[in-house]
Amino acid sequence: MILGNLTPSECTQTLSILINQSLSGILDTVDAMLVALIQPAAWTAAALTLQGSVDGSTFFPITYYAAAAQFQWIGAANFAPGTLQLIRAPSQDSNIDSLPRYLKLRSGTDAAPVNQLVQRDFICILHPRHPWDLKQ
Repeated sequence: MILGNLTPSECTQTLSILINQSLSGILDTVDAMLVALIQPAAWTAAALTLQGSVDGSTFFPITYYAAAAQFQWIGAANFAPGTLQLIRAPSQDSNIDSLPRYLKLRSGTDAAPVNQLVQRDFICILHPRHPWDLKQ
């Protein structure tokens, strides 16, 4: 199966937060949207937040449109190491498909980052942005 411009091997991408860091590398979602994450088997307690960019070089915290607080995708108390976490919009008015093309994962928040004690690898699961891109 080909997912739009994505081959099956491109439907999952590994994104890592390196040892003693709080910010991952860049995930380029191209014509896809991030729909789920497989969390690493261990985690230094922290919320998981997102940064986004339209150009791949200047990143900003992704916040709720109705609040100044950074969107905590997975709160520290809800982080379940070694599990698959589906992405859901923070409210029914939000659209997860509107995330910017380039994303980074943050351990903690921009105001209070939390360095991970070892490298943490996330498996990012992608799906075409548009259902008509799904080809068999």
